[in-house]
Amino acid sequence: MGICGTCKVRVLTGETVMSHNGGISEEEIADGYVLSCCTRVTGDVEVGY
Repeated sequence: MGICGTCKVRVLTGETVMSHNGGISEEEIADGYVLSCCTRVTGDVEVGY
């Protein structure tokens, strides 16, 4: 459901669409972080922590 933020990863390259962002801040989203449980990849992506 995207509430706890445990699955937070940073998208280094590629495009994603996150449907819910309750577990991370707007600043983290601006820095490229997504919640993997609520994110759909739209191509090849590279992620980090």
